[in-house]
Amino acid sequence: MAEPTPRELVQRTVRFEQTPRVPRNLWTLPWAETHHPAELEAIRRDFPDDIVSPHLDWPVLDCMRGDPYAPGVYVDEWGCEFLNIQAGAIGEVKNSLVESYDSDLDKVRPPWAWTKVDLGPVAVQYEQTDRFMLSPICYRLFERMQFLRGTEDLYIDLMEMPAGLIEMTRRIHEWNLAMIDAWGATDVDGIMGMDDWGSQRSLLISPQLWRDFFKPYYRQYVERIHAAGKLCFFHSDGYIFDIYEDLIEIGVDA
Repeated sequence: MAEPTPRELVQRTVRFEQTPRVPRNLWTLPWAETHHPAELEAIRRDFPDDIVSPHLDWPVLDCMRGDPYAPGVYVDEWGCEFLNIQAGAIGEVKNSLVESYDSDLDKVRPPWAWTKVDLGPVAVQYEQTDRFMLSPICYRLFERMQFLRGTEDLYIDLMEMPAGLIEMTRRIHEWNLAMIDAWGATDVDGIMGMDDWGSQRSLLISPQLWRDFFKPYYRQYVERIHAAGKLCFFHSDGYIFDIYEDLIEIGVDA
């Protein structure tokens, strides 16, 4: 039997079929490039990635400024302000956009321009590789809520469920679905999402609250991704054992 291509290797692994090895996908930050370039080059040479993402020129929106990996302030495509104190790493939001739903909800402005980017180059790049092609991050609900509202206030909101929280979530969710639809129409093999849900010891909120509030949104993402004929990838960090069965149930592939 011929060796599978990297794309076939990932696809067979997701289907729980016999494979000659585990697929590889190395995530790095610029800090590693700066401090350990030789070691990183050796890893990439000896254990090349089986998964790639297409390269696109994303438009720089009016609200954006700074470098996400440089010390100082970076403002992203939603207008969220990140403070970074470590070169090569990613900063944290210290000043949230939505301090009050009554006065600040209009600041929740999804970057709709990013859902209309010309994705034509994806087809060309797909034909030029035999590796599994994964979209950029298309759905990121919980973390975007934190970036906009601030983590502490968001946790309080999840207990009180004010109307502003529901509206903010709706706006993020609609943008996530639009991104999924845009990338679902391309040649990519899988569509990627992420939310870091775990501390070192437990889920960041109660599993039941996660099921009641967040799980229906994730289910819609998975259904939309599968309807487009793509595999659903989801990254999360920390202790998330309590929701593994839920993620399997709604159909997350990897």
